[in-house]
Amino acid sequence: MKLIVMAEMYSELDQNYYDYMHIMDIRNMFEKLRIEIFDQSYLRRGNRQNLNFQNCEGKTIEFELSDVSRNLRFPDEFLKKISSTPGLINYSELMKLPEREFQSRIFAEIDRILNKVSLHLPAGRYYLHVAGILRKTFFMIAETQFKISIE
Repeated sequence: MKLIVMAEMYSELDQNYYDYMHIMDIRNMFEKLRIEIFDQSYLRRGNRQNLNFQNCEGKTIEFELSDVSRNLRFPDEFLKKISSTPGLINYSELMKLPEREFQSRIFAEIDRILNKVSLHLPAGRYYLHVAGILRKTFFMIAETQFKISIE
């Protein structure tokens, strides 16, 4: 939940597809979540947060944030990248993971996304030099993706 709430700061709403709420109402709702749910001063006083959500069927679902979710800090660069590139991270898959597995997986995702280099090159012949040594020669065909792993 925190990942989605924090990523919203860098997200843009396509109002051609979404018109259920005004953009300012959505921004205010997420800001309220950031302040009221993830405010560490409330927790430092020994308080526990018990949240109640209502699903689309009108049923109330009790929810408590785990210590891992509450205390994670996401790098701004990571939040910007996942907000600007659709499908870069699978939120629904992460939401189903147990607490410790989520922590391990989110650290791996942060590392993967922050260390991913993406180049948009025109079709043609390319050479990859690393430390002055020719490592790879390849041809780029128009509209293709090429993955290179350097170890």
